[in-house]
Amino acid sequence: HDFAAFRGAFRGSERKRVQSDTICNLSRCCIEREMDDVVDCLGDSPLADVIVGGNNEEAAENGLEPLTTYTVTVTGDRFLYKQVRFLVGSIVSVGLGKSSLDVVKNALQNGTWEEEGPEFNGKGKNNVLCAPSHGLCLTDVQFDDGIDFDWVVG
Repeated sequence: HDFAAFRGAFRGSERKRVQSDTICNLSRCCIEREMDDVVDCLGDSPLADVIVGGNNEEAAENGLEPLTTYTVTVTGDRFLYKQVRFLVGSIVSVGLGKSSLDVVKNALQNGTWEEEGPEFNGKGKNNVLCAPSHGLCLTDVQFDDGIDFDWVVG
């Protein structure tokens, strides 16, 4: 797919950079439910208006919604700047009802968040979250057999 709609804007000295190749091949995107529990959020959250509580029992006692955490695993041949963060943000935005699946499909098909037609109801990238970087973990990098490194162990 062309993930041009899911890349972040370049910053600093790279602002004038043009990225012409925005095709990325994702071989896996898996969402796994991890737990229902109490989570202490630090700082500002894009989900500040969502009221959450502890596990199901604690939530019921306090009249709150239980908080469920998920792990999203994305595997691909390459990624654009902030691509995974915008993919995860899109999943969260659709789940919260702030965006629709049609808006995300349109962005994937057209490479832009510009929508046409009444089904999009004026919603676009403004309603898509960029997941915070503190939850992002690079777990593995695989190189072709032809690439060889002289690893230095210190």
